[in-house]
Amino acid sequence: MTGTVFDLQREALDKSIRASDLLQDVLALARQLRATEIESWALCELNGYPESAKVPDYRRVSGEIGSWNPDRGAWLPVLVPFDPENTFTRRACAQPLAEIETLVARASGDRLALPYPPEVQARIVTVTRLPGVPFLLVPEAQFHGLLDAIRAAVLDWALLLEERGIQGD
Repeated sequence: MTGTVFDLQREALDKSIRASDLLQDVLALARQLRATEIESWALCELNGYPESAKVPDYRRVSGEIGSWNPDRGAWLPVLVPFDPENTFTRRACAQPLAEIETLVARASGDRLALPYPPEVQARIVTVTRLPGVPFLLVPEAQFHGLLDAIRAAVLDWALLLEERGIQGD
């Protein structure tokens, strides 16, 4: 196999290639093909999703609220008395993909601690009377799923291009 589309398929399947690097190749190919929808998606993934953009479902994570206790050297669970909409335990990860990859690479446990936006932090502290700063503790596996979803989307697009006879030679 030779050609840009085939290279993209190979890269999408190669877990040693960072998803953010893979998306740089997607961006270049999408721009060359004038595939504006894919280009826009790749830019959002690389640069982060603006507040006005809809964040894809694969970028929604859920976990539990925790607060770091330096005296115990451990995360303490924080119970919110009423959260039927999962306002505090589910959120979109809109940050740039490279930041997510860095979080995953530096993970030292089975969960990653995501900071809440200041207004959400304030609401949690008000509701729980928490003395510390709350974080959303998300299982690391959800972030691996996010990275795999991006790879799958790239592979799907590259296969679609091939089916349409676009090889990128």
